[in-house]
Amino acid sequence: MQNQTKPENNQDVFNRVWRHFIVEKFPKCMRSWYDREYCLYRSDNNGCAIGCMLPDNLAIQADKCHEYCGNNSIYNVIEEIQEIKNWFKNVDFGLLAELQRAHDGFFSELENRLRKIAIGFKLTIPT
Repeated sequence: MQNQTKPENNQDVFNRVWRHFIVEKFPKCMRSWYDREYCLYRSDNNGCAIGCMLPDNLAIQADKCHEYCGNNSIYNVIEEIQEIKNWFKNVDFGLLAELQRAHDGFFSELENRLRKIAIGFKLTIPT
């Protein structure tokens, strides 16, 4: 699942997430640890709403950020890992945070959440 091209803009990011989860129907990217579930940027050829847009090496770094950042929210990741900040330099970080929140907290209603995000950021739904 290596993504080699940087997102061009907000619409490109949205299109990639829509395609990954709504069209291609990838499941939520997570792992279970004891009695809790944790979302991951990358796992088993799958990625979260952010991880599905990153090259493997950057997704791995993002997942490791949890160990030294305290959590792996996209805001912490882009503060700690300059390569990821540069990867998304043409994208509103608020959009990335909303996509991450939709994936991590509301996956069962992801399509509806994505539609609301599209409205809020004045994006179009891919056809």
